[in-house]
Order: sequence, then C-alpha cells, then structure tokens
Amino acid sequence: MAPNPLNPEREARKEGAWWRVYSPSLVCLALMCAASGYLAYAAYASTHPHHSKIIIIPSDWSLSSTNFSVVLGGTVPGGVYTDLLKANVLSQGDFYYRYNDIDYRWVSQQNWTYSTVLTVNANLLSHERVALIFEGVDTVSEVLVNGALVGTSNNMFVRYLYNVKDHLQVSESNTLKVKFESPVEYAARQYATQAENYVVPPKCVDPAFKGVCHANHIRKMQASFSWDWGPAFPNAGIWKDWRLVGWDSLLVSDIFFSAVPMTQLPQVPDHDLKPSWSVTVKVWCDAAVKTGDAGGSMTLSLGNIYSRKHIVSYTVEDYKALLTFNFTLEEGQVEMWWPNGYGAQPLYQLTVLWANKIESETSSKSVRVGFRTVELNQDFVDPDHEEKGRHYRVRVNNVTMFMKGSNWIPAHVLPEKVTPEYTRHLLKTAADTYQNCIRVWGGGIYESDVFYEAADELGILIWQDSMFACSMYPVNQDFLDTVTQEVETQVRRLQHHPSILLWAVHYYNYLNDAWNGAGIPRTRFASEYGFQSWPSFKTLKEVTIEEDWNRASAMMYHRQHHPGGQEELALQIGLHMHMPPLDGTLKTFQDYLYLGQIHQAMAIKTQTEFYRRGMSELNDNGEGYTSGALYWQLNDIWQGASWASIEYGGRWKMLHYYSKKFFSPVIVSLYHENDDLKVYAVSDLVDDVLDLTLVVDLHRYDQTTQVKSYKKNLTMISTISGPIVTPQSNWTFTVKVRSEAVALFVWLEVDEPGVFSDNGFVMIDEESVIMFYSAEDTTVDALHSSITVKSLTDTYSVETIAKAATENLMLCALHPNDIRNLFV
Repeated sequence: MAPNPLNPEREARKEGAWWRVYSPSLVCLALMCAASGYLAYAAYASTHPHHSKIIIIPSDWSLSSTNFSVVLGGTVPGGVYTDLLKANVLSQGDFYYRYNDIDYRWVSQQNWTYSTVLTVNANLLSHERVALIFEGVDTVSEVLVNGALVGTSNNMFVRYLYNVKDHLQVSESNTLKVKFESPVEYAARQYATQAENYVVPPKCVDPAFKGVCHANHIRKMQASFSWDWGPAFPNAGIWKDWRLVGWDSLLVSDIFFSAVPMTQLPQVPDHDLKPSWSVTVKVWCDAAVKTGDAGGSMTLSLGNIYSRKHIVSYTVEDYKALLTFNFTLEEGQVEMWWPNGYGAQPLYQLTVLWANKIESETSSKSVRVGFRTVELNQDFVDPDHEEKGRHYRVRVNNVTMFMKGSNWIPAHVLPEKVTPEYTRHLLKTAADTYQNCIRVWGGGIYESDVFYEAADELGILIWQDSMFACSMYPVNQDFLDTVTQEVETQVRRLQHHPSILLWAVHYYNYLNDAWNGAGIPRTRFASEYGFQSWPSFKTLKEVTIEEDWNRASAMMYHRQHHPGGQEELALQIGLHMHMPPLDGTLKTFQDYLYLGQIHQAMAIKTQTEFYRRGMSELNDNGEGYTSGALYWQLNDIWQGASWASIEYGGRWKMLHYYSKKFFSPVIVSLYHENDDLKVYAVSDLVDDVLDLTLVVDLHRYDQTTQVKSYKKNLTMISTISGPIVTPQSNWTFTVKVRSEAVALFVWLEVDEPGVFSDNGFVMIDEESVIMFYSAEDTTVDALHSSITVKSLTDTYSVETIAKAATENLMLCALHPNDIRNLFV
C-alpha cells in the first residue's frame, strides 16, 4: 500500500479565522520578507533591475460565499471543497465518509470567490506588458483587478493570460478577485440554452451514478459530476499555479522537441546502437507587444552534449512568437529511450534561455527529453486480401511491441488531494507488473507534470485521450473555440515527453461467462475491458460503519454506481463459486468481497491471455493479430465498487497480483476447447528463445503430489496452517504457508502497507514461501498480530461442506477448463 493520497497539511500559522498558507513549490522563486514572514514577491535577478522581468505571487487568499455567510482563508493552488473541510465548515469528516458525497453536494451549487491583495511597485508597471497567468482555473469564473473585469474562464484545461497593466496601481492594496459560478448551475444553463435548438444528450446521468446532470456542457473533469465508479464533487478553484508577470520582450511558455534518426534502425533492440539524430526544437513565447518584429538570442543546451547561442529575429502576431531551431547530434552522443521491459530510459535536460538584444531581460524553461521513434503500423494484415483489414501495431525504435497495460482514472475526485508521491507509487506498481502502456482516460484530467515525468522515467507509454468521454458534446462556435484552445494548451505542454504514444478522441458484456474465452471477440487492440469487484474490507471499513457491512445494505448500493452492478457481480460469482448467505455476519461479508476479487482476477486473466494468444493468430474473417491489451482500470478514485486492480490508497487487489503473471514477458496459457486442452507459450521477447521444455502436471484436490492423469472433478477440503513469519530485514519478511491439500486462491492480508511477492495463488505444494515487502519499518510481532490467510474453502460453511460430500459435488463448482487454467 502506498503513502496516503491525501495531501499532508502545508505549513500554516493560524491568526483568528485566517490561515496563512505557504507553498513549498514557490520557494525557489521567492524572496522572503524577513519582517513579516509572508511571501511578498519574486524577481529574477538582472544587471538592469528596472528592465528585469518581475514575477509576483502573494501568499494570502480568502474564500467567501456570495452572501459572505462563509468567509475563511483560502489555498491556491487548491479548491473550495478542500478549504471548507480544512476550516471544518464541512464538519462530517472526510469527503468519502459514508454519504458525504450527497451531504456535501450543496457546495457545488453555490458561487464562491477567491480574493487576495497585490503589492505593486513602479518597477513592475514600467514594463511593456503586465499580465496575470493562470495555469489552470476550475472552471467558470470572472477575474477582477481593483474591481475591473480583466477576463473570464470557462475551461479547466486552458492556460489563461490576462493583460492587467492598465488596472493596477502603485500600491500595497491592489485587489484580485476570482469569482466562480456554480459549475452545476452553469452546466444546467448551458444545456437549456443548447436545447432551444436541439438537445445534446444525455439529459442526465443514470440514477445509479448518484450524480449531477450535464457534465458534457462544461469543460471540466467529467467524472467530477460522478461516474459509474466514482462520486460527484463538482469543485471550483484555482487548481494550478498562477503568477503576476511584467516583461518587455518574450516570455518562454512551451517547448516542442522532435528527433529523427539519420540511419535505419534494426527491428530488434540493439542497446549498443547510438545513432545520429536530426533534432528540431520549437519555442513558443508570449510577447510583450501584440504585433511587430524584434530580435534577441536563444541559447539551447542539451545536458553537457550540445550548447549553442542563436541570434534570432522574430515576428509577433497576437502576442505570440514562435522560434524554430534545427541541429544534428552525431553518432554515439545519446542513447535511445525504450519502453518498460525493452531497455533503459535515458533522459536529457533540454534548456532554452531567451535574452533580449541588450541582455537586460531573460526567460528560460527546461524539460527532459528522450530519443526514440514511435510509429503506428497500419499495413494490411494480408496484402492479397485487403478486405481482412489492417494492423494496429505499435513500433518503438522500429521494434514491434505488444502493448500491455491498463487505464488510468483520476486518483482523487479533487486533483489537489493527490500527492506527487502517490502518483509515482501508482505508476511504479504498474511498471512492476510489466506494464508498458497506460491509457489516460478521457473523462478525467490531462494529468500533472509529475505523472508524465514518472512515465518517462519508468518507460510507460501513454495513450493520451482528449477529455471527451462517453457523451455527445455541443458544436456551437463558443464551445469549439474553447476546445481548440484546450487542445493547443495540452499538446504543447505534453508533446516533448518521450512517454507520449498517441492522442485519441465502450463496450461491455457482463452476462456471459467471464472465465470462458470462447465468447470474447477477436480484436486488433483491446484498449478497454474489465470486470468489477469491491475493495478489501480493510479499505472499505475506513469510510463505513458496522451497519454497512452487508452486501445488501443501503451503503453498499449507494457505493455501487454501475447500473445493475450488484446483480451482475452476484451472477458471475455464482457461475463458478457459491454466494455467501445474507446472514448479517462480518465473515460472510468479507467472504463476498474476497469472492468478488477472485472473479475479477480470473475474468481479466482469461481475457488478457486470450488477447496475448491472439497476437500471432488471424482467422479467415480477418480477426486477430491482437497487438495490445489495456485492462480497465488501474486505480480507484474512492472506496467503492469499481474495475480497478489497485484500491484507493494503494492496496493491491487480487487482480493486480495476477497482472504480474499474465503480463510476464513469457507465459504459458492453457485453454479448454471441446475435448482438447490447448497449451500456448506466449513470448514478448524480441529474441528467439531456444531449448524450452514444457511440463504439464496434473493434481488431485485431495493431495499435493502430482498424478499422471486427470480423472474426476472432485475436491477435498484443504487445511491451511497459520502463516509463519520470519524477518529478512526491517522491510522484507518471509512468510511460510502450509496446506495438507491443494488450496485455491490463497489470500494473505496484513494491516501494514506493502505487497507480497505472490497472492491469490493456487497452492499445490505442502509449503509455499512468500515474501512480504513492507512499505515502512515494521516488526515480526506487528505482522504476526495482523496477518490473515484464507482460501476458497474458508468461504464454505460446515453445512455446505456436508452437502457437497453427500451429493458427491465438486465443492468449488469449477468446470474442467477452470481447473486447468488455475495451475498456470
């Protein structure tokens, strides 16, 4: 389990009803006022202070409701919900506790204002242009300086720049207000206006979502209005960094980077190859004047490999300037960047430094880049029969790769609650299970810089959706204009990352047998497929109370946002196992959660292995040659029923342990068809693997020694001994589990954060040795006191066991195909 995703409290000092909040991320820009301790302003040093670029970032914000019934200290970056909880205005506890998603809904139906005071001196106003820059505003607002409207916002994903020089005064009391309209009311009004011409569906979300209507009429996180796996918290606030800037020439905003190898790359990885590259760098700048021509210098540096000062002339149009540079790197100067499992991920810092002609003003920006090529191969699968369609294969550095991974959703419904550490932890757990591709789903947000930087470091390719998911959207000119600005903002921000694979602008069937691969359609690329489960009891109990611990309780239905989800899950469990009785006991509730995770893990294992087997198969209809499998979904937004393999907070579900096996570079996959048992060996390795031996062992359920042939679908009760824990260090422990017979889906749990080397496994030996890797310093005694172990047998009552023995029934109701699949 990861560090808690909720942000730790920032350093604060309480003065009456006010909180002074300091942002550590701003310290590197700031000059601290020793007398007051408050962050006053930041200025870039220059030999000509009068002409230097000035950046001002005040420290104190207030938050108020329209009628001033609520007035308190505000946090920027941040949001209304977080500030209200911090000030105990939301007094019923955490956002996700029980029914707080409903009880706190009133916040989103109000208008709110963030206010601060700016100290402005003559030096700032002497600059040609003075502007407010907001990297992210959520979402609909009016921005006022000294009471004058200087701009508006209506898109969470746009970078806003407002000219404010004419509205500022040399004073310590310039007022800045950002007045937010209720996102719920705005979206409803936009829907009604649009409906005067024609309705853009849906009219509302499904009632099972327990959410808010018309998210598709406002450009903010669609999932903040609720989804079938998450709650509704339509937030408002300045959710990204901002600053007040004065400058005279250019302000660097974004960097475009492209590198093309100057030699043909081989079709297998050659890690000794360091080809020459043709490099293009484009630098987008915000200009101090609306139009005109000027000049200066731009220095480009690539680590310690390349550095050159370019004397440039440029043309400004509508306050924008674009400067383009080309250069060549010789053979051997840089190494290639590879996806996870194919090689290393070397990154190089690219820095651009702008200076005006007399070098009295500078502006710089640095990004990390990697050298790689990406192609989407869409050649015909059969050139002689073009009607069979085209490939959908990813090639990186000219090597064809099978994409293995999952889908990413927001890690919290309020972006400000997600720490960099938690983001990195989630991506690291994906990389640890051999994932090389993650799809950023289009109903959330374009993720944080930390997210993409971590993906670069880990070798995880990003299938980047634009933020349009599962809805129709308006096409009026105002909507299209803001979407154009949105796409421009985000593509420019993210393009340089070597992890970006592609940009993209749903189908499920939960009633078929999910453990049977016969009904799965063959596809070129499976970018989304999944099955639900509930999180563990350890995670659920954080936000529930005892009366909720029943699968038929009001709380469980409230947390199940997928229409018919409870019934579908019960149906799937019942196809292969038994459903625990509704007897109101904690044991049967925990058994239900455990069985749901077994079903999910086996269902995704079945489907993923089907796709991996299909990578080299093409039927007569042109179906097959599957080249990617991204299951839905990696992470959770809260503690509820979902398709995630990692629970909210970071605990691994059984599915995530299984993903480490079915995404392994080499797997053996068994599939039962009619009277045949088909055995596949599937490899992602780019080199041929020789001298392999395949061994298939058959076991009876009543003993741990292998037998020569499989005869009957009978099972005996497995007897699992309590686990023995011995320390290897304060962070790593050996866990020994013993059983007198075959034990299915052996599941270990501890209170301490960490992961096991294996879990949810089939135990066919008398003893299994599992490692536990703790995420924090702990002791053997602590683990002994919290560790639990269970298998499928433990979910059966004595009466059920007796009935099974009397009627000669297989206790776990597994089909022969299921049994064979379990031992791989």
